Amino acid sequence: MNTPHPPTVHGNVTPGHVPVLTRPGVATRLTVNALGHSTGAPPAGPTFNHPFRAALGSASITFRLGTVQSLAGFGPIEPRIKVNGQLVPMSGKDGNTPAPLALSASVATADGISWAVLEVSPDPNTGELTKDSLVQIVHTNNPVSHSRTLGRCAIAMILWQARHPLRVLPIVHFNLRYFRILASAGAPTGAPKHLFL
Repeated sequence: MNTPHPPTVHGNVTPGHVPVLTRPGVATRLTVNALGHSTGAPPAGPTFNHPFRAALGSASITFRLGTVQSLAGFGPIEPRIKVNGQLVPMSGKDGNTPAPLALSASVATADGISWAVLEVSPDPNTGELTKDSLVQIVHTNNPVSHSRTLGRCAIAMILWQARHPLRVLPIVHFNLRYFRILASAGAPTGAPKHLFL
């Protein structure tokens, strides 16, 4: 007559206990043997300190210096941010303390989203940026422009909760080049294209 053998017990498992089966996450190593179990994960990689990298404060965002250059015109240009009614370089007045972009809960959409946007005003005739062109970062709920004289590029998305900025998600990771394409005479729509490459 065959009698069933009792289960073999290893490590921290006790008779009658059903172990919980788990799966390790991506790149996580789970080892189980007679001595017990261990987990291991690779160390976090280095952070890429990229242009336009955003840092969220309680009511503002600061950015690591980034630039924009006209494809065939002037540049590179450091964007400006309005601080206390005055446009200052995004790297700050002293070049070392980034200028804060003020955030307003009234700008956020009903879904709790707003945008930090790079705005450029190219020369109306050539479409190129010049040394006198307006190049600034603004807080808005509309990251797109269909105006001939105003191009917009979202550089960060801000998530809101209960009228407070909760998180900032960077979108742009490199310095930008700008190019405007006007609609041709036979095009179905007259909207220009503002390309940020």
